[in-house]
This record gives sequence, structure tokens and C-alpha cells, in this order.
Amino acid sequence: MVQYEVYSHPILQRYRTSLWTNATFLQVFLTFLLFLLPLLVAYRSHGFWVKEQTYREIPKISFKNEMLVILDVDVTKSGTTKRELLMWSSNANLNNVLNNQYKLPLIESYEDDSDNDGLLDYLDLSVTIPFNKIDEVKVYGAQILMKFNFELRNFARLQMDSLCYIRDSGRSASSSMDAFGDIVFVQRKLLPHRGTITPPPPAGWVSSSASINKFDPVEIISSYRRRDYTTQFQGESYWGGKTTQDSFTIKAKIDYKPQTLTYSPGFWELIKFAWIQYLAIFVVVYVVFDRLKTFAFQHQIVETIIVSPVHKFHRG
Repeated sequence: MVQYEVYSHPILQRYRTSLWTNATFLQVFLTFLLFLLPLLVAYRSHGFWVKEQTYREIPKISFKNEMLVILDVDVTKSGTTKRELLMWSSNANLNNVLNNQYKLPLIESYEDDSDNDGLLDYLDLSVTIPFNKIDEVKVYGAQILMKFNFELRNFARLQMDSLCYIRDSGRSASSSMDAFGDIVFVQRKLLPHRGTITPPPPAGWVSSSASINKFDPVEIISSYRRRDYTTQFQGESYWGGKTTQDSFTIKAKIDYKPQTLTYSPGFWELIKFAWIQYLAIFVVVYVVFDRLKTFAFQHQIVETIIVSPVHKFHRG
């Protein structure tokens, strides 16, 4: 007659011992190590608690139409050449004290949402500063400082006035500077996982009491960079054009790209990642220790009393 296995189940083998024996010590020691070892391994492998996390977000950025333009020029009048700074600011308070350094530029700016996601994607900016036709002006350096509105929304809500600073100079005089790049978020500390952050506006920006002697663009940049959260221009600029010119043009194409942000995880996120690490190691340790105890008790490495199961059979 052909036979087959109709059902199976494991046989439970029991091992008994008294309280103060090597078998008890082995069981207590391995049980203690079973819970402690995963914790130690997780802690030593780059930390048990996740101290920081990163995520990507497309910020809401818009140009505030506030800027400062500075040109480093040589001006030749009646055969005499003099190094000067030509400035223009969107703030009337500074323009009122610039005197002959003030030049009214032609400004064209355009922002567009090319993918229709409700967020602006880039800024096209053109600033043309005219010169007096009776003077010979040569431009050797250009700086432009622009103010943006910058917002983050996914975790902590951050809203701030940010700056974008572009500076370049050439060995020879030029009539234009072209800049291409991205506005990049820079953080000196972790973002919180929730809450509202409102950094102070850029210090040193032109106020009603501004004077050309006290106003220092370098101090504005230096003070701004000390903030916890800032933005900066990351890209390239090109210097070119005629040597002598009646105007100077700055063109900038600035993209508003997704940003990689670092934040401090909340309590439940800490617990979740800690538990995942602990449980993954615990399963491996449990299997290894279970095999180790089975080997030790089966081969009576530690002395115990073996209680064999009682089998009852029904004959057909």
C-alpha cells in the first residue's frame, strides 16, 4: 500500500534544572544579551537615534524688485582719468545721497512659471546703466545685490527676505556681464520639523538715515551671511563687450531649483527609525542565540534533566 505523510508537527523537548545552576546562568545571560546586543550594535553603527534628516522641496521664490548695482569704473574727463564707483539702488533714500554717483538704469525683469505648478521657476533680469556721452567710461568690475522673498512650507514654515549677490571683474574694460546660475538655500543650523521661522531682514539694507559714507555693501553681505538661514547665487558669470562704451549691461538668468534641506526629526520619527534598527538586528540575534541554546542543551554542554514527550499512537 502506498503511504504518504498526512500531517506533521514538531516535538517539544523540555529541559529542566534547579535555580542556581550553569543552565540557569546560561539562559539568563543569553536572554539579557539578546535584548542588549541589538541596542549596542545599532548605537555603534553611526548612532541609534537619527539626529538629522534631509528632504527635497521646491521653495516659493519671487523677486522683490529691490536691488543695488555698483560699477567700478575709470572715468576720463578732460584728459584726466579717475577711478569711481557708480551706484544705483531701488531705495530712494540711498539715491538721494549718491550725488554724481547715481545713474538711472533701464531695468527689465521677467519671472515665469513654465511648468504651471503655481511656483515661479526662474528670473530673467536685465539692467542697463547709461553713461554721460561727454565722458569716457571704462568698467572693470560690477556688483549686483538683489532681494527675494523665500518661503518653505512642507515641514517647518519659513518665510524670509533673502539676498542674491553676483560680483565679477575683468582684466580689461567691458560693456556687459552675463550671469547664469541658481539661487541656493544655505543653512547654518537644522530646520525644525514643524513650527514657523521668520529670520530678521538683511541688516544694513538702506534706511531713511542712510549716507554714502556709512553705507557699506560689504557689511551688508557680511552681516547677512552670519544669519542661520540665507541664500546665495551659485553659477557662472561672463565678462565681455567693447572696451569703451556709453552704457553697461548686466544680464542674469537665475533658476529657482528644488532645494535639499536638512531638518531635526520629531519624536515619533525618532522612535520609528530607532525601532526599525533595533528590530532588524534583534531578529538576527534571536535566530543565532536560539540555535546556540538548542546546541548547548541537546548536547548537554550544561547539565539538565531531559523530559521526553509521551507519544500515543492509534493503530488502524
